[in-house]
Amino acid sequence: MKTILPHHRCNFLAWAILLFTGILISNPVFSQQSSRRLVNKGSNGAPFGFFEYLPATYSSTSEKKPLIIYLHGAGEIGNGTSDLTKMRQRALPKLLQNGKEIGFVVIAPQASSWWHYHDLMPMLNWIKQNYNIDPERIYLTGISMGGTKAWDFAGDHPEQFAAVSPLGADARNQDVCRLSNVPVWAFHGAYDNVYPASSMTAAINMLNKNCNPVASPAAKGTVYSNRGHDDLWDYVYNGTYGDDLYKWMLQYRKTGTSTPPANKAPVANAGPDLNIQLPANSVTINGSGSDADGSVSTYWWTKISGPAAKLSRTTSASMYAYELVAGTYEFELKVTDNDGAVARDRMKLTVREADETNPPAATAGLNYKYYEGDWSMLPNFGSLSPKKTGTVANFSLLPKSRGSQFAFVFDGYIKIATAGTYTFYTQSDDGSKLYINGKEIVNNDGLHSLRERSGSVYLTAGSHPIRVTYFERYGSVETLNVLYKGPGISKQKIPADVLGTSGSSTPTPPPSATAGLNYKYYEGSWSVLPDFSKLQAKRTGTVSNFSLAPRKANNLYGFVFEGYVKISTAGTYTFYTQSDDGSKLYINGNQIVNNDGAHPLRERSGTVTLAAGSYPIKVTYFDRYGSDDLLIVKYSGPGLSKRVIPDAVLSTGSGTNTSSVTALMAEAADDEAAPEGTEPEPEINEAANFTETLQLLNNPVSDGRLLISGSSTEILEEGEVLIYDIAGRKYNSLVVQGASANTWEVSTRHLHRGIYVLLLKQTDGREQRLRFIQR
Repeated sequence: MKTILPHHRCNFLAWAILLFTGILISNPVFSQQSSRRLVNKGSNGAPFGFFEYLPATYSSTSEKKPLIIYLHGAGEIGNGTSDLTKMRQRALPKLLQNGKEIGFVVIAPQASSWWHYHDLMPMLNWIKQNYNIDPERIYLTGISMGGTKAWDFAGDHPEQFAAVSPLGADARNQDVCRLSNVPVWAFHGAYDNVYPASSMTAAINMLNKNCNPVASPAAKGTVYSNRGHDDLWDYVYNGTYGDDLYKWMLQYRKTGTSTPPANKAPVANAGPDLNIQLPANSVTINGSGSDADGSVSTYWWTKISGPAAKLSRTTSASMYAYELVAGTYEFELKVTDNDGAVARDRMKLTVREADETNPPAATAGLNYKYYEGDWSMLPNFGSLSPKKTGTVANFSLLPKSRGSQFAFVFDGYIKIATAGTYTFYTQSDDGSKLYINGKEIVNNDGLHSLRERSGSVYLTAGSHPIRVTYFERYGSVETLNVLYKGPGISKQKIPADVLGTSGSSTPTPPPSATAGLNYKYYEGSWSVLPDFSKLQAKRTGTVSNFSLAPRKANNLYGFVFEGYVKISTAGTYTFYTQSDDGSKLYINGNQIVNNDGAHPLRERSGTVTLAAGSYPIKVTYFDRYGSDDLLIVKYSGPGLSKRVIPDAVLSTGSGTNTSSVTALMAEAADDEAAPEGTEPEPEINEAANFTETLQLLNNPVSDGRLLISGSSTEILEEGEVLIYDIAGRKYNSLVVQGASANTWEVSTRHLHRGIYVLLLKQTDGREQRLRFIQR
């Protein structure tokens, strides 16, 4: 139902009430028991920093309280610590801070970037564990970007929420039918110039008329005829026009049809006690967690005792400790399951003094060669004479003799502890390249401001030659950062302790290719995909394709399929899973498709840019109940229409070590305030130039054709390209040669009004980003 409120409702009396309310807000009088505070990210393991409101009766009674999770807009993006004061600037947290009283616990987490990139389930589980809240009365609301996330988050987890209320949100491209069984009340301003009110009313109509089943209870949509975007929030959360959102929420509970069994606590295993000897001063501690009746939600490592040390990956099963000194350490692993139950385990690490009589053969650090000259691309260093040479502990520009027109070549070895696919990154201003085993993995060459490029390669355990080349022409921000991620390693700068000037072992080649896929078969009862690595497979073997034929039961089972997919032509590929129930698909260890959860047959997809070669592919699947258990895996790409992945391109072993181009996520600008501390986006003007030489000829775009021009050397690849909106969602389009020389056209007819970023690829491999407005 859509309600259009007439202008006369905002009459003199309403303004008088607002004036009186403003007087109260400017002079708040808090209840002695109610509390408001900002809580830093990491406090007691909190995944986000957040604003907290506790009602007056929270501490005086043991009664479980209803919970509102509030999601902010782009203007409140921050680091979760020093930026938390932004959380009190707008909407519900501002009203509560200024004295408003409601009978809910309110938690408002702060995102460090667009909500689109954040998983909020760890935060929800943490709240359940740390607050006395009623799990049957959890409500979700948000404004603008946060309202958009509310549509999406509630759709991903409808079983978690008793009701949902998005305000001024973008409901376009949302699968709203996932909320058929969740009460929805959406609000919008008729004069919203960021997201059109029509997107909300279309979503409400879809829920009430076209979904199968239709929404029950009927979804509500209210449009305030005299409000826009930023002036909507306070009127809703204050109930100025008589719409009591809080009373509406409390009508609903998320009740089940049966009483679930008591939750069993998870099991934590911090791993065996370890001993190392200096000069080795770092170690990976491999812990684990399991949960017999659910899944592990969070891991948390802490140092209980011992000398100083630095820790990373403290929120994963395997923790990395470095800059260790001689002594005995004790570390604790805390495991939390999806119902909030906790288990702990400890291990001891002994670091012995160095044996001076047997120094290590390898020398820590990297060899470097320093050059001076004027280049616009990385030169052929083999034909040049270095100005100086030496050794550095890591990739460092400190040996440079001047601030511009210089270059480095760094050579050494990188120690790989666990075989698998690793992604390497260079962040540089100006150009850089990275090589592993003599093969180019990352190409970040050319004159440009600080930017990141990446590539992936399969590596066996051992030491591998690594080389990084770099040059700086002009400017005051010369920068080179080299990062990696891989099995058990989150994205981070390559630490000095895995670098050396000589190798300690010879890498072995990857396994030979065998047709088919390896599978592991499991049995169990899950509502989402479990952590299969913590479970014992009932059966293993090889299949020619993604097939459920090896199953031993028709319900309550799961599969993990692993192998390699051969990519013949470089380009952007879309992968699809059609499944009943849940499934996920990974390429190079990165999740591409998320089709998780208990649901009837449905399709989900994701896109990744790949070079020619063979890539690790993994598909996980589970079936709960029903007779329609099904898994179909498809792809499409350059020269390939959408089709089932054929047997011929699947194998159990790696054919080649290949690099991949990381899909670009747009640095999109919202019409709300930009996050503090970030570089402001350039203003979008007619024919503005947002790349090195490519130019937009018709920005904003009004006829569905984006026109681009460039010099004779700026030749673009014709074919499929990617476009990103301000929420980070991807759209496909085509770039074709234009009517005149050195011009190209991109179709934008399928896009709504708004701000977008177009990713283009040149024939020399470089990528260009163009920001434009669609009208």
